[in-house]
Amino acid sequence: MTKFPEIVNEELSVIEAAAILKAFKIKQLPVVNNGNVTGIITIKNLLNNLVLNNLNLSRNQTGKLVLKS
Repeated sequence: MTKFPEIVNEELSVIEAAAILKAFKIKQLPVVNNGNVTGIITIKNLLNNLVLNNLNLSRNQTGKLVLKS
């Protein structure tokens, strides 16, 4: 288990979250709002939304894609 995992805020853009996933070579990323974990964003979740829903990465926020916990 990662001692200090990367986390992102719901307001972060999806493209920025994707860059973090790639930079740290991780497959999932906890998403927080006001210090509380609201869910996770995964590579699979991101790709499914990109392909199936024609997601615009630059305009959407991470909180809209999060898998709720």
